[in-house]
Amino acid sequence: DFDSTHNTGYLVTTEGESNIFATTLNADMELRTSGARALYNARDDDNVAGTAIKRAFFGGNLGVGIDLGFTYHLNEQTVLTGSLLDVGFISHTNETKNYTLKGSATVEGVIITPEGTINPDTDFYQDLINGIEETVPYEQNNDSYINFRPTKLYASLRYNFGEQIARKGNCECGINATRNTLRSKYANSVGGQIYMINRPRGPQTALTGFYQRRFGNSIAVKGTYTVDKFSYTNLGLGLNLQLGPVNLYAMADNLLAYRNLADSRYASFQLGLNIISWGK
Repeated sequence: DFDSTHNTGYLVTTEGESNIFATTLNADMELRTSGARALYNARDDDNVAGTAIKRAFFGGNLGVGIDLGFTYHLNEQTVLTGSLLDVGFISHTNETKNYTLKGSATVEGVIITPEGTINPDTDFYQDLINGIEETVPYEQNNDSYINFRPTKLYASLRYNFGEQIARKGNCECGINATRNTLRSKYANSVGGQIYMINRPRGPQTALTGFYQRRFGNSIAVKGTYTVDKFSYTNLGLGLNLQLGPVNLYAMADNLLAYRNLADSRYASFQLGLNIISWGK
């Protein structure tokens, strides 16, 4: 883990008093890491991939996280959904290494005085460096720290219409099976979704409109258009396959950016597999 937030500071050059220019450094910075040293040492053994996988599942740092969500049918064709994901934190106590740089200093370069020239061994440049390090110390520690997860909020409204697709019977998945008859599926769906994620410098928000087309009970295709502060041309595409209890899906967004990935700010491609069981 690498964590570095809420850093402040500046480096500015102004007119000096004892020299032409004066440079001022003001810093309040911190970098917190956990497990980074293990990855660095793994380079010597040529085992970076194995170490990364081991750290991902058995890193020794524990945390708590919960996901919340709901689905509410306003009527037979209109669905409202909402979810709150990654509400929690991780306590980093294993192999932590932190770096800090905090202080303020103003220098006008190397100042040579007549008194200083008496001793020919005087290192004026090193004296300058030592003075800066005393007022702006660079330090390391192994303190543990807590890292909160970037909480995500989703909310959507979907309207289903068009040809109704026959369902495969009653799911009988609840205490009162007579009330759990599966709702009708419609061939077409349109809707909108709002997405928000909590970042150290404030929340980031995106608004998405989508159209979904079903082909029987097994295939669904979804197209999306998303607007956020990074792009107004984010087009996405998704494919969902339901093969009995096996669910396969593929999703890609910001499709126009695939023409030049080096110039894109963001693009993603996902593949997934779910095993769905109704208790049979």
